[in-house]
Amino acid sequence: HRDLHSFPTRRSSDLMQATSIKEEKGDNETEAESKSLSRDYIDTFKLLGNPYVLLCFFGIMCHVGIDVGTNTTAPKLLQEYAGMALNDAAWATSLYFIFRTLGCLTGSFFLRVLKTRTFFIISVVMMALSMACMFMGATGAADTAKLWLYAGIALVGYGNSNVFSMCQIGRASCRERV
Repeated sequence: HRDLHSFPTRRSSDLMQATSIKEEKGDNETEAESKSLSRDYIDTFKLLGNPYVLLCFFGIMCHVGIDVGTNTTAPKLLQEYAGMALNDAAWATSLYFIFRTLGCLTGSFFLRVLKTRTFFIISVVMMALSMACMFMGATGAADTAKLWLYAGIALVGYGNSNVFSMCQIGRASCRERV
């Protein structure tokens, strides 16, 4: 049974190793330059010299940081500040993804009827409100902490759900201006 599942992986790996890839050299590149790993890294980091690429890079880093941070810490926040058991607090991750999914579904509509900048500001305000809710949950009484933390988790899920869509729309509008 185990070999049955590993066969496609082994077969595709063998086929990829047997496939040769011919890369084209640039106009003035020598063989040594085309194989230089350090040059590839330098060229990659030069892309960050473009302000739009740099902002997209930071936006993606923030988006992923918020996403991973919320997934890993939301249950811990509910355990610590609302006194919930781990099994009950684990629902916070599902709550986050429910609101993230709702944000993606409704965001496609809002991005058609609102300006990208307006929707971006709304999303940032939602994430700022989520931080305020989480602060209230962490500093308030234990009986209201659960409500504040749930509200904060839901707001960050919804607010952080359309970052990539807005980046792509911004990229398209930048191309139209050029």
